[in-house]
Amino acid sequence: MLYILGGVSRSGKTTIARRLVVEKAIPFFCTDYLVTALQEGAPVLDVRHGQEFRLKAEKLWPVLKPLMEHQINKNRSYLIEGDGILPYYVSELICSNPHDIKACFIGFPEAKPQVKFNKEREYGMNKVNWTVSVEDKELLRKFENMIEVSKYLRTECQKYSLNYFDCSVNFEENLEKVIQYFTN
Repeated sequence: MLYILGGVSRSGKTTIARRLVVEKAIPFFCTDYLVTALQEGAPVLDVRHGQEFRLKAEKLWPVLKPLMEHQINKNRSYLIEGDGILPYYVSELICSNPHDIKACFIGFPEAKPQVKFNKEREYGMNKVNWTVSVEDKELLRKFENMIEVSKYLRTECQKYSLNYFDCSVNFEENLEKVIQYFTN
């Protein structure tokens, strides 16, 4: 089974992936690794961190799709997670492989930018992550953008009948729902 977890940055995707590795022995691949590899190793493809969400996802898909298809063909349980995945493409992949894929997206469409910012500064500053080096004003702007992308993903998931989990409130509880979705 190929598990696909898409969504915005700071929504809990990697936390979910790490739990699935430990609890269910499902290995995972983060699309951030692929973006870094393409950014550094194949700059002609113009896939970069910090790129507008949809543009990055569109440019990433021609490389990501064969990676996913390979895992399906090998019939291995595997989780691919990241913020460079579009519901439209996942829907197409599911149509071609309806019994081999379990997918969902996660975001925070109803969050308040200042609240997300405050929580990140309170809890994220002690960890090694990209937000530590971002100035306050820029990080707040990024959270505003992530909320807009979350709304877009929620709408697209509805359009393509994909599961969407809103972690705007009750963050831990909703992460648990995602884990349950993947493991049931």
